[in-house]
Amino acid sequence: MALKLTAEPAVEPITLAEARLFLRLEDEAGPEDALLSGLIAAARRQAEIITRRQLITASWELRLDRFPEIIYLPLPPLQSVTTFKYLDAAGVEKSLTENTHFLVDIYSEPARITPAYGEVWPPIYPVMNAVRLVFKAGYGAAGSTVPESIRNWIKAMVATLYEHREIDIVANVTQALTHLQFLDGLLDDYRVWSF
Repeated sequence: MALKLTAEPAVEPITLAEARLFLRLEDEAGPEDALLSGLIAAARRQAEIITRRQLITASWELRLDRFPEIIYLPLPPLQSVTTFKYLDAAGVEKSLTENTHFLVDIYSEPARITPAYGEVWPPIYPVMNAVRLVFKAGYGAAGSTVPESIRNWIKAMVATLYEHREIDIVANVTQALTHLQFLDGLLDDYRVWSF
């Protein structure tokens, strides 16, 4: 299985204005904006790693060497499968159509794809990455569509990273670990445990 990001999210789950408000920074725009933007992106990526989710709409390509009985699409919530192609037994790329050739279960997390009723997966050319799916995942195209607990975790993580730009290893390790364990608890309801 190979998974590749093909279209990045257009926005972050929190805006610079929300980060500034959370940090109680006075000026509306300032020299800290580049730093804050980087911290927001880093916190979002970490939240996605911890939860194994896609937060803001992005496109992904999944490549498989063969058809498993059930195809699990990582990074819930799934929005749609936009492309489903495979190399047939002669090595020619063919497309499969949703509801005709396959069914998508977007309610499960991770989402599942199975052959449609009365269908079976077709024979494929025996090469690596013979099956290719492109899908969109995420809560939506706006930061406000992301669950509030995740958005709060991102704000708190941005504040933690902003406050501790220099590492004070000896004095703050215990306090930082306790703080981070509490923060990570905000993500527990959104963790994907199976895949």
